[in-house]
Amino acid sequence: MNTSRHLAYIDWLKIFAIVLVVMRHLSWFNDHVTSSLFSICIPIFFVINGGLSLQRDYSFTTILHRNLHLLFIVAFWGCLSSVIWMSARSEPISVKQIISHVCSLDAPYCNHLWFVCSLIVLNFLQPFLREFIKSHNTKEIVILWAIIGVISFQGLDRFLRPISIMENWNGYSLFYYIGGYLLLSNRINTKNLPTWSVSLLAILGFLILLTHNWLLTSNEWWYNHFLHNDLHFDSFRTYPCALLTLAIFELASRIPLRETSVITYIARYTFAIYLIHWTLLLPTNLYIHTAWCKPIILIPVSLLIGILLDKIPYIRKIIQNR
Repeated sequence: MNTSRHLAYIDWLKIFAIVLVVMRHLSWFNDHVTSSLFSICIPIFFVINGGLSLQRDYSFTTILHRNLHLLFIVAFWGCLSSVIWMSARSEPISVKQIISHVCSLDAPYCNHLWFVCSLIVLNFLQPFLREFIKSHNTKEIVILWAIIGVISFQGLDRFLRPISIMENWNGYSLFYYIGGYLLLSNRINTKNLPTWSVSLLAILGFLILLTHNWLLTSNEWWYNHFLHNDLHFDSFRTYPCALLTLAIFELASRIPLRETSVITYIARYTFAIYLIHWTLLLPTNLYIHTAWCKPIILIPVSLLIGILLDKIPYIRKIIQNR
């Protein structure tokens, strides 16, 4: 695979995904079409993370250092976000209450940090998965991948829930994580599939997801049987979302996207944008009333703050995942 092109489409996907994340958090999901499209925002990051991480060997010391760093990020941004949200909501601020919000990732104070916590778990599992990948053939890896999908996604998981531990830490992220590796490492040879067929799979996943979201709001039986315990029906844990995410990832690898210094630079700060935008979310909603203006202002401001923080020694650690 051409490294330059590889890096180019990864950078473009990061930017695409973070834009979807911010727009979703700004409540741009009032219709079924946007709700369905925004469902892939976080899965794309898990796919990229797995695709890159599972191709490398990391020492225990490196994994421990990364996870301690991420725990520090959770603590810092959890406290900061809690204080800002509690102040804006005129709630009494106490150390006990802040610690409670951070430890439980309470909505809306700091529940966006669930993503960072999932990364911590995936980092911990990385050496074990890496050893499994190196010592087993593609068929055995795909079987493991399929089993994880069955026990962690909506559908059969409702019957397996008594024996499943996957839901408590968003175990579906492991499915995207391994899926990213299978695609990026070419362990699954998808290049023989014509582009039109991959496009058809993406359209199929989107239409199924669209129908699913429509039925959730219009059909009582479907609502009672298939509603996941989630705030916005984002459907991360559904098979059509997985199909759409992986198909878009594969399509992006086939598009001759140019590697530019601007795109590479912005992609470097997508994690920072993710952390920063949440603390600015409430002020944005309070003072900017035009819906289309909100992401246009919030994303560049979050990017600018991330760039400025990155220039300060030691302080830059609070926005880096590297």
